[in-house]
Amino acid sequence: MREIEAFIAVAEELHFGRAADRLHRSPSNVSQAVRALERRVGGVLFQRTSRTVRLTTVGEQLLAEWRPALRSLSAGLLEARRSVGVANRPARAGYPASLPEHIRNLLAQRCPQLGSGRPVVWLRHGIDDLYLWDEQSDHDLDIAVLWLPPQHSAIGNRYLRTGPQICRSEAALLVSLAHPLAGRTSVDVEELADHLLVNPELATTIRTEWVPERTPAGLPITRTTVTTRHLDRVYETALERSAAHLTFRCLPNSPAWESIRGRATLVPVTGLPPFTLRTVWPHSETVSATTKFARQLASAGRDLGGRMS
Repeated sequence: MREIEAFIAVAEELHFGRAADRLHRSPSNVSQAVRALERRVGGVLFQRTSRTVRLTTVGEQLLAEWRPALRSLSAGLLEARRSVGVANRPARAGYPASLPEHIRNLLAQRCPQLGSGRPVVWLRHGIDDLYLWDEQSDHDLDIAVLWLPPQHSAIGNRYLRTGPQICRSEAALLVSLAHPLAGRTSVDVEELADHLLVNPELATTIRTEWVPERTPAGLPITRTTVTTRHLDRVYETALERSAAHLTFRCLPNSPAWESIRGRATLVPVTGLPPFTLRTVWPHSETVSATTKFARQLASAGRDLGGRMS
C-alpha cells in the first residue's frame, strides 16, 4: 500500500518532492517506494529528467486502475472515522502550492485549533484537489484555503461553501523573459486582448472561467485551455507557447514559483480587481465550529493588511 500511495502521489503531482510533502514522507522514501514498485512491475513507470517527471504508458495504465481503488479504500477509511467521530482526530486544512509560506505560517500560528481543542494540521494539495473537491475526492480535508480570481467572492462548486476573504493580491501576468510584455512595469486590462492567455481548465467549477472571455470594454481575449492537475503544467504551457498566465502578484513568494524561477517574470495588470484568498469547506458540513474557524482565518488575514502585493 505504501508503494501504491507513493506511485499515485507522484503520478498526480509529477514531482517527487511535492509527493513527499503530501504524504509526509521524505523524497528518498518516496523514490525508494516507486523503485520497489517498478521492480515488482518489471518496467519503468516514470520518465525522469532533471526538470520533469512524466508517466510512461504502463504508468498511465496503473494510475487508471489503481486511483479508483485507492479512492474507494480512502472513502471507506473516512466513513469509519466518521462513525467513530471526528472529535478525537486533528482537523485537516488544505492549501495550494501557490500560497506563500509566510501566509500559511501566520494562519497556522493564529488559528491552531478548530472548535474545542481539535489541533489543525495544514496539508499542501494539488490544485484540482481543492478546486474540484467533492464527496468523491480521495482526501478527507475539513477545510481549505484557495485563491479566487477577480470578481469572484464564491466558488461555483455546489459541494463547497465559501468563507470570507482572508487577504488579497493584485492581478499580474506571468510571462517568459522573452515575452513582449516582460520589460513592462504594468499592463492595462484592455491590452489583454492583444496577447494569448492560458486558461486553466481546473477552474471550470468557478461560475466564470479563470480568464474572462472579454475585457471590460468588450474586446475578445484569445485563450488557450490547459487541462491539468498541476500548476507547473500551466506555467510550462505559458512559457512554451509564448502565452501569458493571469495570476496574483504574491506568487513569487510561494513554493509554486520554484519550478520557473529564473525563466519567468510577473507584470502587474491595472484595471482588474484583485485575487482573493478564501476558505472553502463541504456544503454538507453543519458544524458551527468550521464556520467560526473560517471567520478566525479571515481575522488573522487582516494582520496582513488585507492585501499582498
